[in-house]
Amino acid sequence: MIPPPLLPALALAALSAVLVGASAPAHADPVGDFYALMLEEHDGVFVDEELAGVLDREETADGLRAVADGYDVRLSMLVVSGVSDLGTLDRIARISTEESADPVLVLSLDTAMIGRANLDASGIPGAAVDHASYTGVRPEHPADKLNHVLRVADHPDVEEMALAAEAEYHAASDGHGDGPGPDAAPGSVWPGAAGVSAGLFAGWGLVAACVAGQRTAGRWKR
Repeated sequence: MIPPPLLPALALAALSAVLVGASAPAHADPVGDFYALMLEEHDGVFVDEELAGVLDREETADGLRAVADGYDVRLSMLVVSGVSDLGTLDRIARISTEESADPVLVLSLDTAMIGRANLDASGIPGAAVDHASYTGVRPEHPADKLNHVLRVADHPDVEEMALAAEAEYHAASDGHGDGPGPDAAPGSVWPGAAGVSAGLFAGWGLVAACVAGQRTAGRWKR
């Protein structure tokens, strides 16, 4: 049975956990939000500033636009650095286009994998991205990656081609590829999970402090 003096402390601990958890936004993703702003400010094509010493950012953006225009597709594009995990690339794509619902591809110089979101709005099948991911090389110029995607997009057997490419990729890497399959969903993040954990730790710390205070008070009374 919980001693009556501890009940207020436990109630306060629970309240702290709820308040801290509730303060976290539904999708706290500053990276994705940053890229969403960059896409808006750069007319739908943004090349990461960290790549300034690796390639010509403006020329690369213009090249990507030219390729997309040549295939007559509407597409937003991000070229990023320091990201090799497909789940992260897909998350960046999803969050960066969450408000506009525009189709977007995320191209990284650190992997052949390509992130994507809302491709239905562009008419590009996901299998075309899968095929380019599993047969691409690294490093590869972003415009070449995009050209690969769009070149196979209208192929009647693109689904079968993508499945075969995926099988060959995993066989060649002995099951140890550099990312999950393109259709694998990124790990879900429960809103405020980290905040709730922090709140619980804080709450239990408060309970421990109350218990210690009661013991000290008891010693003084004796």
